[in-house]
Amino acid sequence: MINTREELIAKQEEYKASLNSQRKQILICAGTGCVAGGSLEIYDRLKQIIEEKGLRCALLLEKEPHGDSIGLKKSGCHGFCEMGPLLRIEPMGWLYLKVKLEDCEEIVEKSIINDEVVDHLVYKDKSLKSYVKQEEIPFYKQQTRVALEYCGRINAESIAEYLALGGYSAVAKALFDMTPQQIVDEVSEASLRGRGGGVKGGEFKAVQIGGPSGGCLCISATEDHLDMKLDFDSLKKVGAMIGSGGLVVMNDKSCMVEVARFFMNFTQNESCGKCVPCREGTKRMLELLTDITEGRGTMEHIDLLEKLSDTVSATALCGLGKTAASPVVSTLKYFRDEYIAHVVDKKCPAGQCKALMTLQIDPELCRGCTKCARVCPVGAISGTVKEAHVIDPAKCIKCGACKEGCSFGAIMES
Repeated sequence: MINTREELIAKQEEYKASLNSQRKQILICAGTGCVAGGSLEIYDRLKQIIEEKGLRCALLLEKEPHGDSIGLKKSGCHGFCEMGPLLRIEPMGWLYLKVKLEDCEEIVEKSIINDEVVDHLVYKDKSLKSYVKQEEIPFYKQQTRVALEYCGRINAESIAEYLALGGYSAVAKALFDMTPQQIVDEVSEASLRGRGGGVKGGEFKAVQIGGPSGGCLCISATEDHLDMKLDFDSLKKVGAMIGSGGLVVMNDKSCMVEVARFFMNFTQNESCGKCVPCREGTKRMLELLTDITEGRGTMEHIDLLEKLSDTVSATALCGLGKTAASPVVSTLKYFRDEYIAHVVDKKCPAGQCKALMTLQIDPELCRGCTKCARVCPVGAISGTVKEAHVIDPAKCIKCGACKEGCSFGAIMES
């Protein structure tokens, strides 16, 4: 375990020395497209040939660097999938395309032992000009990789190699040099698509962790998950999982029933349909959750949700099906009162479920400006100029246009 910056730097230097001791490195793309093209078989064949020739083959960074080993690694996706299987030779930066099993002997003999390029494996443009180095190929030349800077250039499954290239230095900076607010500002100002963010306004309510099949962590009268360790065992105890590693942070304006419905909709769409529990179970749970958020729910809906959750989790064939009910189970466990409010009181405590929302005009605040009546798309608001207006609930579609347009704050949700 690394606890201090000094320990991190020491590990980085240790792994860097080990990485640099490798005389050559062969990186086989293990992205989906290349694997489908046989890259894993190529990896195994190269290992066999290297060892047959009496060379030292290092599949992982060695604690005691040999100084003359050949590193053989599975890399992440290079992005040039149509040309796979792809193979990169370091430290030269050569990229070989459409590699076949029968090319392995030549690659080891020429490129690894004799430092020669295998000409028929390099990229050639329409004029038959050859591009030996990956960064010179037109497809890559205009790219500037930031987050994926080392993708395709290191062992995708080795934290040690990431550390060898300075990995986690940004984490050390955030932990030891920056305040929490500075971290939030840095992420917000980065303008990166898909960046994380903080909850603006309102009180912290919950975190959906692990993607659509994850569960909710929260602060409640009986639970406080904010200081929980994010490891497999800790999360499993509270019905959640690390999954994709993503976090969706929600404040008190988030409806947890709608959150469960949203993620169930995703999971139901992703179901392959092979097994009945997942195919039919997720569909039925989505219907029940939709009923609840649209005001048609009853206590029987909640009971059936719990029964279906148990059945789908226990009998589905794959990981998607077995974890599909996690958002439902965790929100029912920690926010059961919200479900009851939806089905008994026909109200959404967070004010997010439009079907359960009622818009009303406060006659004390209404100035009779008629703006609300003019912006209402269905003519649900009536009244005369300078007189308090009224909303007809039978016509109102609860779009909220009137509330947004009112300059006097006279329209309220209930």
